[in-house]
Amino acid sequence: MRGDPRGGTIRSVDGFALTPAGTYWDAVRLPRELGLQTMTYVSGSVGAVLMGPPARGMYFLVPPGTTGSWDVPQTSALSAASYVALPPDYRIRPPGPYWLLSPQRGLWHTRTDELRAAIETALGLRPAAPDRVRPDLAHLTQGQIDGSHCAACDARLLNSRRLGMFCTGEGLLAEPTELWACAPRCDPSRAAIGSHHRSRRPDSA
Repeated sequence: MRGDPRGGTIRSVDGFALTPAGTYWDAVRLPRELGLQTMTYVSGSVGAVLMGPPARGMYFLVPPGTTGSWDVPQTSALSAASYVALPPDYRIRPPGPYWLLSPQRGLWHTRTDELRAAIETALGLRPAAPDRVRPDLAHLTQGQIDGSHCAACDARLLNSRRLGMFCTGEGLLAEPTELWACAPRCDPSRAAIGSHHRSRRPDSA
């Protein structure tokens, strides 16, 4: 991206820059719960994601000038004539607005068409991909989180496919994490081995 994404800032207080949308990025605002679900359905790379106060939801940044016909339910698009308070790139924790996915990663934008498709899928307005795998997020192991084991069957990964970026806001998925599964699909015999190893964890004292 050329230029300063905070260009045109009209006020800066405590490191927060009140910045106009529509020049270097547009923003799509949606409720937090919907936003976290949406993140798992984005087929490509997820750009910068801003967490506002709970009542304001969260914001995905998309390329500028791409939200003119935006009409997805439960969301709103912010472009020219709108302003967003951007926190410093390093602010990745509350209190106050913070980056769930910081632009420090070098990626500002989520593709607008991919974000639209992901939101509509999360809302049930379009079907998920037929080979879509939904991991059991409440019972993931550390190996599944760090990508060494399949997030679906817990077998050690030999060939892998990306499932998406997942975040529950607590526990092992307190921060957005990419999860991976066996490619092209899980092998039931190898899955059984992974389950066997899980069942043999030592009892806690």
